[in-house]
Amino acid sequence: MLYLESPAGVGFSYSANQSFYDLVNDTITVQDNFVFLQNWFLKFPEYKNRDLFITGESYAGHYVPQLADLIVKSGLKFNLKGIALGNPLLEFSTDFNSEGDFYWSHGLISNPTYELLSAVCNTSQLWRERIGNSLSASCSKVNDQLNAEIPEAIDKYDVTANVCLSFGASLLGVQNNPLTPRFRLFSSAESLQEALSQQKAQENIDPCVQEETFVYLNRKDVQESFHAKLVGTPKWTFCSGVVNYDLRNLEIPTIDVVGSLVNSGVRVLVYRE
Repeated sequence: MLYLESPAGVGFSYSANQSFYDLVNDTITVQDNFVFLQNWFLKFPEYKNRDLFITGESYAGHYVPQLADLIVKSGLKFNLKGIALGNPLLEFSTDFNSEGDFYWSHGLISNPTYELLSAVCNTSQLWRERIGNSLSASCSKVNDQLNAEIPEAIDKYDVTANVCLSFGASLLGVQNNPLTPRFRLFSSAESLQEALSQQKAQENIDPCVQEETFVYLNRKDVQESFHAKLVGTPKWTFCSGVVNYDLRNLEIPTIDVVGSLVNSGVRVLVYRE
């Protein structure tokens, strides 16, 4: 099993050319991933005839189908058998408009606010204007109402789950960036350790696993065992902000690409968790 950090600048990966980060998009990412696979099979030819499955979650709804499609069209014998997509972004308006339905169906927003989303500014338009840094007056009103009704202490990805706290205050603060995964960052290892001790004293289920990962991957001995380098960032973080990704690519639909893969004989699994 291979874990590919993509695009360069994510996780411990980095580019030797710093200008690479200035503007990264789907086209660059899929081409780089394709070149990686070509070079990997050249270096390890004994794996070339193995069944190949490509998986990913969230924005991998772009990365994975685009890579699989490029493999199919290239005619190269990678023995691609299937792809799996978890909670994928496949079609911008459909996927992002479901956010408002989710909030309302789980009792996070009131009926009047849901009506605002339906009649004034739906969640896909709200994200579209956030990405463009140009909130209209109508969408700004809806945005303020959502922020007023949904407290930061609720994890919007798992509204019934406990959250990991630091110094008694929630650091959930879901960032207004749809590429940001559901991770919370801590200002220091000390503040995280205090959060862990407080949380574990109250319950058996550990809601701080992701935060523990943050501490673990910043240990020098762990990084040395990975032969990992920190380039362009002082520490490993869930979202380093190194890469300037073209967020306009979020509106590129990939559902037709998935359909094309199915028609070509590539098996596709789309799942929600």
